[in-house]
Amino acid sequence: MVRVTQDSSCLRGFLWDLDHAQPPDEVLSRLRRAGWEGRCFGGVLWTWTQDHHKVLYVPSTGRLQVRVDLCTPHEQRRKVAEEVAKLLDDPVEP
Repeated sequence: MVRVTQDSSCLRGFLWDLDHAQPPDEVLSRLRRAGWEGRCFGGVLWTWTQDHHKVLYVPSTGRLQVRVDLCTPHEQRRKVAEEVAKLLDDPVEP
């Protein structure tokens, strides 16, 4: 189960941390299958974007953070992070 918590550095609900147990290859694979586009910066950080939201991923530490688009209404921000978490929780279809 992926746990979603608001990042302590952001009081407005734009940054969300996802606590997960997926191996790096699985995280990247699931995001790709869901249609998120990725870029590697220096081999350390992957940025995935969809609908102007971003997922920052550090494979070496497993840190996964959802950055919600600034135009997203406050009441929908957690839902965006939970939808990304669901990608990691759902069983993989063959």
